[in-house]
Amino acid sequence: MIAKTVVRAALLIASALALAAPLSGCVSLLPKAKPSQLYRFGGDGGDAGAATVRPRGVILGPVEFPNEATGDGILTVRGGETAYIKGARWVAPAALLFHQAIPAAFDQSGSRTRVLTRGEIGQASGVLQLDVARFEADYDTVGGAPTVTVLIRARLSAADGRLLAARNFDIKKPTGANRVGAIVPAFDEATKEALSQIVAWTDQSLDA
Repeated sequence: MIAKTVVRAALLIASALALAAPLSGCVSLLPKAKPSQLYRFGGDGGDAGAATVRPRGVILGPVEFPNEATGDGILTVRGGETAYIKGARWVAPAALLFHQAIPAAFDQSGSRTRVLTRGEIGQASGVLQLDVARFEADYDTVGGAPTVTVLIRARLSAADGRLLAARNFDIKKPTGANRVGAIVPAFDEATKEALSQIVAWTDQSLDA
């Protein structure tokens, strides 16, 4: 009786090992995808300059963004072809990062103007509308280093709807090298420069 029990237990263990072998083989055969590196642009959204008294504010209208650049892929353009940099992504959708960078640019610049929150719209001195027409790394020559292009069409209206000013901001930043480590900082620099110019232009237009 004891011998039969031992034999039965040995058979059960052997069966379990036989079943486990192909399962472990399946696990080892799963593809090992290298995770994408995540990047950001437009600053860290800190509150530098938030303590400065800014007597006026603007409402930020919907920010338009190119469909192909809206997501978390880093868009490149060569001629009529578009592609995303393999293995590299923005830490969040580019449209969201850009939208977050706008009020931060006003706060960190020492501007006399700030972007109002939803509950403050009754205090608005104007409405700022931004249409990002291009947000891409352009390859002018095959195999060459790209130039990051950020093109923004801005409109500033009074609280009653009158157009106060309109201007295009076209920023180009050569990368100097065809690698992610050079392309990402160029996006950051181009975004910061464009928004810095928009902040100064908004102040000047509201002063006028």
